[in-house]
Amino acid sequence: MAYTNTHRAARISPTKARRVADMIRGKSAQQALTILAVSKQRGAVLIRKSLVAAMANADQAEVDQRLL
Repeated sequence: MAYTNTHRAARISPTKARRVADMIRGKSAQQALTILAVSKQRGAVLIRKSLVAAMANADQAEVDQRLL
């Protein structure tokens, strides 16, 4: 099951956010966090916050973090 999070009213263009999202699409959650931590793009900070929140949503549903 996919666990999601939506960041509303983000002050960034969809094109710039999509460029960062494409970097981590298909990766595991831990690997994506590592990529976002070293990325210098502004959208990486916003997407990292959303990823951490989605991981917290999955944790509330008692899902093993290694499966994300």
